[in-house]
Amino acid sequence: MNEVLFIYSIHARQKLIVTYFPNNEPKSVTCKCAPLDFGPKWGDHFVTENVFYLWNYDSLDDAHQLYLYPKQVMYIDACYEVFCLRELVTWKPNWILPRDWGIYS
Repeated sequence: MNEVLFIYSIHARQKLIVTYFPNNEPKSVTCKCAPLDFGPKWGDHFVTENVFYLWNYDSLDDAHQLYLYPKQVMYIDACYEVFCLRELVTWKPNWILPRDWGIYS
């Protein structure tokens, strides 16, 4: 179910509320995110499990990009706010999941 909402939100350019367990942490974290991509971990040719790629608006440092394995994610909820691609995509994208984001595709 999380994957379906996540992929829908990529195409709709809608922010999400994501609750997850950070690596090696027993306490969950909830943050507002923009869904960026879904698929195998970039650069990892040996892992076949897909990951969620997100832009974390609530990050306290400059590391806004976040990736999570499905087993880390407790909930993904729709936020119904549109995210601005121009603010997030500052590199030449090479997305795993096809989408129609104009020049940001």
